[in-house]
Amino acid sequence: MAFNTPVLVINDEIINGERRFSSYKDLLNFYSLEEYMNNYTIFDVNNPPQNKKDYLKIRKELISTVKKFTGHINPSYHSFKLDSFDFMKFNTVFLSKINNSLNETNQRVFNLENRIKELEAENINQKNIINEMASSNSWKLTKPLRNIMNFRK
Repeated sequence: MAFNTPVLVINDEIINGERRFSSYKDLLNFYSLEEYMNNYTIFDVNNPPQNKKDYLKIRKELISTVKKFTGHINPSYHSFKLDSFDFMKFNTVFLSKINNSLNETNQRVFNLENRIKELEAENINQKNIINEMASSNSWKLTKPLRNIMNFRK
């Protein structure tokens, strides 16, 4: 709504509870799930209705309250525009950060995959040691003693 994007709120009282969105009913295109399912034309997603302008009064009052509290207001609060060069620079930096993040994530995944392979190999090795021990003569000979010890517990 703040970016003047048409908003549709589908509120199912059973799921969301009436109070959660009640203060927004007069500001947004607000319908129950049943209302929308019965009539999709009330909010045409290809040509959505504009948001109600009632929020502008609330915004104006909020700006005034903040200005009185802080004693300052930025006159460009409502417009943030980049020329094409700034936009390209912003995108370049943004994409670079995303790329770095993806590279770091890929490296972490690679390291985790290698660690999983190491642990799987160690697990196989430990199973082999246990099987070797269980098939040894000393293990077979001491089985009655282990049974007695387990029985005492």
